[in-house]
Amino acid sequence: MRKLLIAALALLPGCDKKDEIKEKGRKAFDAAQTAVEVKREIDKVYKTKTDYDLVVSAEDADGEAMKAHEAKVQAMPHVTIDGVTVGYEESEERSLKGVTYTKHYRATWCRDGKKIGVGYYSREEIDAVAFVELLKKLVPIVERHVRKT
Repeated sequence: MRKLLIAALALLPGCDKKDEIKEKGRKAFDAAQTAVEVKREIDKVYKTKTDYDLVVSAEDADGEAMKAHEAKVQAMPHVTIDGVTVGYEESEERSLKGVTYTKHYRATWCRDGKKIGVGYYSREEIDAVAFVELLKKLVPIVERHVRKT
């Protein structure tokens, strides 16, 4: 599949930078593999039957998106353990169908001059202890990916 993606990108009009295309294809493939690994770990812990959103980002510590992520973490009830800060919030949405609650965890940590942020949103109950245990598995997976990029 990876070779097919790279070959398809190379056929695009105006693509004469094949090494650049190969590198972008490799990064996209690596990101997809990381996402599959992260999803597998989440599904082991929560065995969820509903949709959830997961956002993983890594950028320089001074990046605007990371500053916004950290500000949101600091605005939530949060705790820092071994350099990993975890925040939690619950919001409600009202509609004609009634009230639904969205649970949201954010985590952030710093490695090798990069800040790494994880956001997890779900409509199901989220067990805080299980999320912390889940982070113990997610941190190494995400860090492996960040080192490759």
